[in-house]
Parts: sequence; structure tokens; C-alpha cells
Amino acid sequence: MPVDPDHQPKPSSQDAEADRRSHVSRRWLRNGLQAGAATSRVRILLVDDQLSNLAALTATLDSPDYDLVTARSGEEALKRLLEGDYAVIVLDVMMPGMDGYEVASLIKQRDKTRHVPIIFLTATSRDLSNLYRSYAVGAVDCLTKPGDPDVIRAKVAVFAELFRKNQQLQSQAEQLHALAIAEERREGEERYRNLAEAIPQIVWTARPDGRIDYLNGFGREYFGIAGGASLGDWRLRSALHPDDAADFIGLWDRAIAAGARFSAEVRLERAGDGRHRWHLVRGAPEQGDHGLTAWFGTLTDVDEQKRAQHRAAFLAEASSRLASSALDLSTTLEHLCALAVPRLADACAVDLVGEGGRLERTRVMHADNKCAARLRDADRSWPEAPDTELLPSGSAALARLGFGSAMAAPLRALDRTLGVISLYADAGGRRFDEGDLVIAEDLAHRAAIAVNNAQLYGEAQEAIRARDQFLLVAAHELKTPLTSLQLQLQRTNRFLHQPGEVADLKERMLERTQVATRAVGRLSKLIDVVLDVSRLTAGLMALDRERFDLAVLARDQAAQLAEESAQAAAPITVEARAPVEGEWDRRALDQVLGNLLSNALKYGAGHPIEVEVSGDAERARLVVRDHGIGIAAAAQVNIFDRFARAVSARNYGGLGLGLFIAREIVQAHGGTIAVESTPDQGAAFTVTLPLRN
Repeated sequence: MPVDPDHQPKPSSQDAEADRRSHVSRRWLRNGLQAGAATSRVRILLVDDQLSNLAALTATLDSPDYDLVTARSGEEALKRLLEGDYAVIVLDVMMPGMDGYEVASLIKQRDKTRHVPIIFLTATSRDLSNLYRSYAVGAVDCLTKPGDPDVIRAKVAVFAELFRKNQQLQSQAEQLHALAIAEERREGEERYRNLAEAIPQIVWTARPDGRIDYLNGFGREYFGIAGGASLGDWRLRSALHPDDAADFIGLWDRAIAAGARFSAEVRLERAGDGRHRWHLVRGAPEQGDHGLTAWFGTLTDVDEQKRAQHRAAFLAEASSRLASSALDLSTTLEHLCALAVPRLADACAVDLVGEGGRLERTRVMHADNKCAARLRDADRSWPEAPDTELLPSGSAALARLGFGSAMAAPLRALDRTLGVISLYADAGGRRFDEGDLVIAEDLAHRAAIAVNNAQLYGEAQEAIRARDQFLLVAAHELKTPLTSLQLQLQRTNRFLHQPGEVADLKERMLERTQVATRAVGRLSKLIDVVLDVSRLTAGLMALDRERFDLAVLARDQAAQLAEESAQAAAPITVEARAPVEGEWDRRALDQVLGNLLSNALKYGAGHPIEVEVSGDAERARLVVRDHGIGIAAAAQVNIFDRFARAVSARNYGGLGLGLFIAREIVQAHGGTIAVESTPDQGAAFTVTLPLRN
């Protein structure tokens, strides 16, 4: 029966021979050897326990085509089968110990030998039971002893030739397999090259020493190497950014020494425009029987991802630094320039929208003070705040300043343009591109918010200062008539408590009453001014229009101020060649004219004041001109603002609301008010009003 090669039978003292045979069988089944290469001589195993029989078989089969191997027992036969491949086995059936049937059964159980033909030799008769048993254990034939030599030679020759044919077929199959593998490898390499040429990234191979010997088309285009040109001594390190070269070369040298994979992020110069773009470099070694044979790798463009990382980090820092500017405009602009130089650009200029909507250069930064001075004094690059854009590289204007590239981004916040930030790159240095423009735009957006907050904070601080100044002046203005009124009341009280009769009681009481009345009038007027400002600010002013002559209003107002005009030595003259009638609010325009004349008397004392009234078919024109101290140009811009002052309140009284009220009333009528003035030469306020609503 078949023996299980994985089964270890337990030894028995009663059957030592069976145990020995089982041990040999298991060892033979578990330790098959690889067959040697096929030769022209074939091996034939002859097994018989009788030397005479082996000698007879050897003599019968002796041939230069055969390599005859003999064995005198089943165990020895199994050992011989481990030594190589056999074309046929001639096996004696009746042997002591392990008989032929048991040997044949073991041979057929082993994959290596199960297909080797077995011819049995038996001295017994060829009855059917012996034949059936022979065929059952795998024999192909059964011959009786002594056999016919010619028959034995013929039968062995058939199996020997069949073995040769099988070996030839196997050899041919191996050769075909080798050819198929070579073809498959060639096709694989071709597919690899085709794939390498098709993918949108750089693929490279290199020699063991790191010298590049292949670049796909994408790589050749990037590095400016013609398609059919040899790479020669070209090396990847020649395209490295100077700041990345040392670290990368050290990394690759260590990888070559260790034969290990490596990866790194480096900047590589693009031949088309000379720009360095970030790439992820990956390399993997190919190991052969004798060590490192080649390198395979890729260069993946990660410039956009790298820029995005840098942009996120930079903008986070920008937001933090701009937020730390304590709402001070000067500090905000200083931080803005310090962020831009030198990380984004070599120079930075900030222009803010000034009076009249024109840009005014407020901050410049460059490492070279002389270059910064040239940039500060140069013509503005932008007549008005532009959209985000690049200036043409290499322009004459840039060359004169020593720059090779420039870009600008507007400072816009809450739909309001605050100014523009301009960034410059030195000639021969970096060149701005669309990626730089995106960062500049993001920086400008954050800067605009910071600048807007700083400006709003400054305006709020100025409003608080003006409010405090107003309260101080208002307190002073209110205290003066109150003091006068209090004084008159005290005098009256003392007068009434004096003993005896006073002859001139009526006259003296009348005099004090008049003084008190004037004080109350001043208080009432101050309160009216404050109420007017409140109504105008809240938009609650309603015009009571009626048709009247503006020239008559001017003459009436001049007459009302005749006493004050005389005290100020500033005579008022009204020039109106013809009536100028329109539909206006009489009381409101009377207040406008009164405020203008009051200012003229205050600031033009000692000089004449002229009032001119004229008009045409559509509009009326009113001019109030004095020849006093005048108004500085810087103060004229804000002269109509609430609490605005052209001079110190210490030298000239007033709440700083007269011109503000005048402007609001004129604008409510659909008109305009303007000032023209030269310091020490007086001022002229011009009011234009439509004749009809």
C-alpha cells in the first residue's frame, strides 16, 4: 500500500526490517534532487539482488547510448533515483527485504519519478495475477527470466528514445519560454517607455553612479534638451536652485552609497523662462546579482501645492502682523512693507488715495536706501488704483529704477479703493508670474482691511477730539452769557434791597434788563445751532419753500449786522444789479448768509466785506468775500466738516458748526458751496442755488 511521506510510523522491535525500509522510503520521498541537463546518453536503472543477473542485463544493454546504473536492493534503487533522471527502470520482482512491487509503488508515489517506465523481470510464470499486480503498481511490462536479449533491448530502446524525445521537447519548451520571456521583457520595456513618454511628469533613469541616461519627452522639454540629442554629461544637479543644491546632492550621494530609495522637494530651473519650480524627486534603485545596476525615478511638479503651502503660511503671518498694528496707520504700512520685502519682492511702495482722489506715495521700502529714495521720488507707476496686474518686464521705466519686474494690487475694502501696493523685483533677479500676483492680491486684501480699520480708527479719534474741542468751546460760549446774566441778576437784587428811594430806578432797571435780554438771546442762538446740527445730522430738516428775492435777503441781513459791522470796522456792501428770485426756504438761507457774514466779520475785521448776488435763467449765485486772514490750502478741504476749524479756538471763538450748517442747507436746496482763499489775502465763499425745486 502507498506510504504517507508526512507520517512518522512508530518503530517496532518485532519488525526492524519494515521500520528500516519505511525510514528510507520517507527520506527518499522528501529529498528529491533537481535533474541535470539532458545529454545524448540516457540513464537506465537495473535492479536485481543477483550479481549474475545484473551482469547479464548489463551485457545485454551495453551501448554507448546508455548510462547503465545498477542496484542490488530496493533501498539502493531508491537512492539511485535521487541522483538523476532515468529513461526506464528494469526491476526484479522477487528480492529479499523490499520486493519489486513495493519499490515500484514508492517510485510512483514520488512526483519526480512517477512517470518513469518500469519493466518487471520475474522468474515465476506470467500468470494473470502477477500481470495484474504488476500493472496495478505502475509497471509498463513484465518479462520472465531469462528473457530474450533482443526483446529486452527492443523494449528498453523504445523507452530510451521516448525519453530523448521528451528531453528534446522539454529543452525546446525551455528555449521557447526563454524567448517568450525575452520578448515579454522587450515589450514591457517598450510599454514602459511609451507610458513614460505619455504621462505628464518627468520620468528618468540613471546609471549606478547617478548620471542620468534617460529622460522622457516631458523632461527633455522642461530642461531644454532636444529630443534626439544625447544626454552626454548632463546631470540633474545642474538644474538645481542654488539654495537646494548642497542638501540634495548630499542626499543622493548617501542614497547611492546605501542603494536605498530617496525623495526630496527641490526647485528645478525650467529652460523656457529660467524660472525655478518646485518638484518632488523620487528615486528607486534596481538591484542585480552584483549589486546596484540602475536608478528609476520621477520628477513631479508640485509648484502649485508648494506655493499654496507657502501662501497659506505667509498670509497667516500677514494677518497676525497686520492685526497687531494697534490700529495705527503708520505702523500698519510699516508692517505691510516688511512683510513684502524681501519674501515677495525686493522693493515695495504703498500709495494711498489722498485729497481729490489722487494717489499719494506714503511708504517705500528697499534694502538699498538709494534705490528706496529713487522709488520714492519717481513718477507714480499708477495714476489711479489699478486692478491687480503685472507691469511689462523689462520696460524702460522699470530699467531706470533698476528693476526688472513689477506688479501691483489695489487696496480695496468695503467697496472702497484705499490705494495700491506696488512690488518690484531687481533687474537680473526674480520674475513675477501669475502665482506671485495671487499672493500679492491676497496680501493686498488683508492689508486693505487693516488700513481701512486704521483709517476708521483715526477718523473716530479725530471725531472724538473734535467733539471734545466742541464741548470745550461750547462750554465757554455758554458760560459767557450765563456769567453776564448772573451778574446782572445779582446787581438787580442788590439794587432792589438798597434803602431809600432812587430817582433813576426805571432807567437803571431798563439797562440791566436789556443786558440780560441779550445774554438770553445768545444762549437761545447757541441752542438753536445745536438743534439745527442735530436735525441736519438726523435728516429731519424740512424746507419751507417760498418765492423771494435773494438780493433783498442779502440787504436785510447786512442791515441786521450793521452794528456788529461797525464795531469790527468791516463795512458790508451788497452788489445786486437785478432781482434774483427763486423758490427757497427763507429762514434757512437767512441762516446760511448770516453764518457766512459772521465768519467774514470774525476773520476779516478791519477790512471791507463784499456780498455779490447774481444769477441766470437756471441758477442763483451768492458770493461773500472778506480780506482777512484767509484759509490755508490744507484746511480748505475739510472746512465744511462738522467741528472743522482753520484756526485755533483759543484765538477765535465759535463752535465750528457754521459752515457745516451752511453746506447742509445749501445741499438740501440742490446747490453747492465752495471756498477760494489765499492766506493773508482773505476768502471768498460762493453759493450756487437752483431757482426752482
